[in-house]
Amino acid sequence: MNNYIATGRVANDPTLGQTRNNVSKLTFNFIAKSRIKEGETFLNFSVQAVVYGKSAETLFDTLSKGSPLTLSGDLGTRTYVDDNGEKQYYTFFLVDKYDYGESLEMALSRKSRNNKITENNNEYPPVGKNWDEIIDE
Repeated sequence: MNNYIATGRVANDPTLGQTRNNVSKLTFNFIAKSRIKEGETFLNFSVQAVVYGKSAETLFDTLSKGSPLTLSGDLGTRTYVDDNGEKQYYTFFLVDKYDYGESLEMALSRKSRNNKITENNNEYPPVGKNWDEIIDE
């Protein structure tokens, strides 16, 4: 059993979906600073966070890009075969506990502000494999 605890920020707007068994599932990229140095700079740890159930719905209503969080849960690694037939690995963070790094009022204000910015921009769609499909495999 492993338990990973990290404090960082949400790197993209979270996506809420459903599993095949109709359980709510929230995914987002999470970035935390590391104590590992490369040269004179510290590396960042980036991982796909996954939250299920009522917690997923609650976080979806309050989180947006840039939201500070402390997360606790398990790190997992799965494999898949890419379009070229090569075996690939991906790591995900299965969150079981979380703590906001800001007040609920600030979180909702950030989400509202980010939604207004997104509505006024033409953003490019994400490139690459859909992480939701990979994690459900």
